[in-house]
Amino acid sequence: MKKCGSLNKGLVNILASAVFASLATGCATPQAARHVDARDPWEGWNRGTQSFNDGLDDYFMKPLAKGYQYVTPSFVDRGVTNFFSNVDDIGVDAAKTYTYDPERGPVEVNATAQADLKLAGQTLLNIARDDFSDAVTQQQAKLLMRSLINHRLEYQPLRSRRIFRELMEL
Repeated sequence: MKKCGSLNKGLVNILASAVFASLATGCATPQAARHVDARDPWEGWNRGTQSFNDGLDDYFMKPLAKGYQYVTPSFVDRGVTNFFSNVDDIGVDAAKTYTYDPERGPVEVNATAQADLKLAGQTLLNIARDDFSDAVTQQQAKLLMRSLINHRLEYQPLRSRRIFRELMEL
């Protein structure tokens, strides 16, 4: 468990470095480079934004992704990847109802059929677009995630509260 503590401290250091780098880039622009071209009056802003985004990517997002890969079990990562791949592959219809087979992906079902988990096609499309603004999408995404975790853990208890409590104590 000590690895997570050092990972957490590393992420804090990386975040602090990203903030410093983004602030320092504004000060590092030479005066000659601030000439405004009439054809592109937003060039200075665009360059500053690009520089900030590059710094954010290098010092925060890439290390965060590596940290995610480090702490995420491979079966969870594979399940998330398969989910998004399968949604694109089968051509989900927003007006139809689906269930989710962890081995096959979304499977169309009759709206009156008995299924442990029913998902609106619109929910699947929203999840694939990373759009959780709809309350129904939020509710169904939560049920889907619980279903996938239960399947992968072979219905053994997750004990997530205990895990999070232990992580907070580090």
